[in-house]
Amino acid sequence: SVNIEVIPLLDAIDLHFLILFSDTEPTGKKQLAGDNQQAPVNHINDEKDIRIERLAKDLVQAREDMRSITEDQEAVNEELQSANEELLSGSEELQSLNEELETSKEELQSTNEELMTVNQELFDRNEQLNMARFYAEAIVTTIHEPLLVLSEDFKIKSANKSFYKTFLLTEEEAIGKILFGLQGNGWNIPGLSSQLLRIQKGDEKFLEWELAYDFPKVGQRTICFNAQPVQKENAANWILLAFNDITERKEKEKTEKKNTEHLKKILENMPQITLTAAADGSITYFNQFFFNYSGMTSVEAMGHEWKKEEMIKSDMFDDVVKCWRQAMASGEDFNMEVLLKRKSDNMYRWHQGRAAAIRNEEGIITSWVGAAIDIHDRKTKEEAKDEFIAIASHELKTPLTTAKAYIHMLQQSMEKSNYKDLIFAQKAGASIDRLSDLVGELLDVSQIQHGKLPLNITTFNFNDMMADAIEGAQYTSLNHSIICTGHIKEPVTGDKERLQQVVINLLTNAVKYSPKANKVNVHVAEENGSVKVSVKDSGIGILKENLDKIFERYYREEQRAVHFQGLGIGLSICYEIIQRHGGKIWAESNPGKGSTFYFTIPK
Repeated sequence: SVNIEVIPLLDAIDLHFLILFSDTEPTGKKQLAGDNQQAPVNHINDEKDIRIERLAKDLVQAREDMRSITEDQEAVNEELQSANEELLSGSEELQSLNEELETSKEELQSTNEELMTVNQELFDRNEQLNMARFYAEAIVTTIHEPLLVLSEDFKIKSANKSFYKTFLLTEEEAIGKILFGLQGNGWNIPGLSSQLLRIQKGDEKFLEWELAYDFPKVGQRTICFNAQPVQKENAANWILLAFNDITERKEKEKTEKKNTEHLKKILENMPQITLTAAADGSITYFNQFFFNYSGMTSVEAMGHEWKKEEMIKSDMFDDVVKCWRQAMASGEDFNMEVLLKRKSDNMYRWHQGRAAAIRNEEGIITSWVGAAIDIHDRKTKEEAKDEFIAIASHELKTPLTTAKAYIHMLQQSMEKSNYKDLIFAQKAGASIDRLSDLVGELLDVSQIQHGKLPLNITTFNFNDMMADAIEGAQYTSLNHSIICTGHIKEPVTGDKERLQQVVINLLTNAVKYSPKANKVNVHVAEENGSVKVSVKDSGIGILKENLDKIFERYYREEQRAVHFQGLGIGLSICYEIIQRHGGKIWAESNPGKGSTFYFTIPK
C-alpha cells in the first residue's frame, strides 16, 4: 500500500505540484499486532514527521531557488526589451530616410510620366486621326452600295469601287466632274438636283427617295438614293450620296404581287371556302364563297369574331385553335375535320380544313394557303354505313355463334364415320370462323367510331402473349414458318387480348401478302422504357406514298384489292388499339421486297 499526497506550490511563477509517495503497513498486520506493536508504530510516525520536515525545508529552498531564477529571467527580459527598443528606434530612422528617398524618386518619376503622357497623347491623337481616315476609306471602298462625295458645286470629290463597277465608269471619267454631266450629260436625273440642294442648304439632314431611270450603258434601273451633309473644317457643305440598286427587289415584288393576284383569282373561283394567311397565321384573305356561306362581313372575319358568331361549333373551337397554332409552330400542314355553320339554315356541316405553308427560296414560311372542303354528305354516308355495319354485325353475331356450334357438333359426329364429309365440315367451320372474325372486326370498327372500344387493363407476361399469338397464327399458316426472337424481362401492363389481336392481325397480313415466301420474322425488344415489336415479311410490299394511308379505315392499295380479299379495317383497328395504349404503330416497305410493321407501347 502506498500513500500519495499532492501539494500545490502556490508561490512559484508557474503553477507546480509536489507529489509525495510513502509506504504504509497493510491493515491486516495492524490488526494482528494489537497493543504489542504500539511502539513500532510510533517509531514509524516519528520517521515520517522527520521526513516531512526535511521535505518541507527542501520545498522552501526550492521555492527560494525558483524565485531567484524568476528574478534573473525578468532582468534578462528587461535587457532584451531595451535592446529591442533601441533596434526599433534605429529601424524607424532608417525607414524615415528611405521614405524621404522614395518621395524624391516619386517626384522625379511623376515628372517623367507627365512628359511621357503628353507625348503619348500627341501620338494617340495622330493615330486616331489616321485610323479614322483609314477606317472611313475602308468602309467606302468595301461597301457594296455605290458611294459618292460631292462638293458644293456638285463635283465628284471621291467615289468607291462599287460606283465605278455598277455604272461602268472609270476614275478619270468621274473625279472632278459635275455629277449631272457624267457620260455625256446622261446623268441629268429628274429631281436629283433639287433634292441635293435641300441637303446643301441645310433644310434636311437626311433624305431617301426612290427613282427609276435609264442610265447610260447599264439601262433601266430602280435606285434608292440616300443623301446626307458632310461638314468640312473650312465650313464647306459637302454631300455624301449613296445608291442602293433595288431593281431586282422591285421586280420580285411585282412578280409576287402578280402571283398573289393570280392565286386570289383562282381561289375566288373555287366552289369551296378558300383563304390565305400571313406567316404568323393571321388571315389575310377569304374568297366570296366563304362570305356567302358564313354570312360574316370582312371586318368580322378578319377581326377574329369566329367564336362570337359561333361559326365553328363551340365544342370544337378550342381544338381547332390548338391545331392551327401547332401548325404555325411546326410549319407542318394543318389538316382537321371541323363543323362550320351555314348561315342560310344555321346548320353545322362537316368540312375538311386544310392549309399548307408557302416558303421562299431559303425555306422560310412567307404565307399560308388553305381551304375548307364540304364533306358533309360523304361524312353522313360514312356514319350511316358505320351504323348499318354495327347493326348488321351485331345481328349476325348470334346466328354465327349458333352455326359455329352446330358445325362443331357435326365435325365430332363425322370423325369416326365419313372422312370426306368431315373435310367439308372442317372447311365450313373454317369459313364460319373467318366470318365470325370479320363480324368481330366490324363490331370493333363500330365501337371505335363511337369511342367505346373497351380495354381490359391487366399486368401480364408479354412473352407468353406473343407465344400464344404466334401459335394461333401458325395453325392457319402451314406454308410459313413464324420465327420469333427477343425477350421482355418484366411484366407489361395493358389489354392482353387486344394486343394479341394486333399481333395476330399483323402476322396474318404478313402471311397473306407474301404468298411466295415461307418465312415471317418477329422480334421483340425493350427500348427506352417501351416494348417494341416488329413483324417482317418478304411479300409484295407497299408503295412509299401509301405508307401513311394504310391505317385509315377501309383503305386498300389497288394491287392488294385485286389479288387479296379483305375490307381494309384490320390495320385501322390495330392503330386504334395501339393509340389507346399510348403507343405508336408504323410500317416500312420496299415494293417487291416485303414490309416491316412496327409498334411500341409503354411497359
